[in-house]
Amino acid sequence: MSDVKADLKQMKGISARDQQMLADAEVLLGPDPDELGHIKNLFWGNIREELVFPYPTIDAEETARCDQLLAALDDYLRNEHPAIQIDQEQEIPDWVLRKLFELGVMGLTIPREFGGLGMGVTSYVRVLEKIGQYCGSTAVLVSAHQSIGCKAIMLFGNEKQKQEWLPRLSSDWISAFCLSEPNVGCDAGGQETRCELS
Repeated sequence: MSDVKADLKQMKGISARDQQMLADAEVLLGPDPDELGHIKNLFWGNIREELVFPYPTIDAEETARCDQLLAALDDYLRNEHPAIQIDQEQEIPDWVLRKLFELGVMGLTIPREFGGLGMGVTSYVRVLEKIGQYCGSTAVLVSAHQSIGCKAIMLFGNEKQKQEWLPRLSSDWISAFCLSEPNVGCDAGGQETRCELS
């Protein structure tokens, strides 16, 4: 890839428009493969074992907590969860949401100090896999809650925002964000809606 970028820089007589298109393409192509993570390197045909091994593991305490959660979750999903009703009515009942909060599923990745379970990605994936075996709609709800709103606050929120929002997001509030608009469809980066502090 470095050769391609170098060749592009050597080209002469390129219009300003084409230069901009090349610059945009460079942004899309990203950094050289040596600077990329494991998965992106795979797409470039490079296997960088030092990025993968030793393979990460979760500690025994989290594994045990996740196993307990999965057992309780499986019992609920097998005996109570209305997957067919959710598919037919295209709505997840409030009591299902309350149950997911009660089980701790909705606070799965939120740190313990904010009322969540403080589990990592491996446990998160195991829980989503279990829910997805029974109800895809519910799996998407849990995934969106964890990965859109909660994750944004955990990564980018200041301490005050974390203290204010994360306990609620682990106990009784669902996170969301604006994704679809009439003029842009489902393009999160192209949203026209803006918030102004008043």
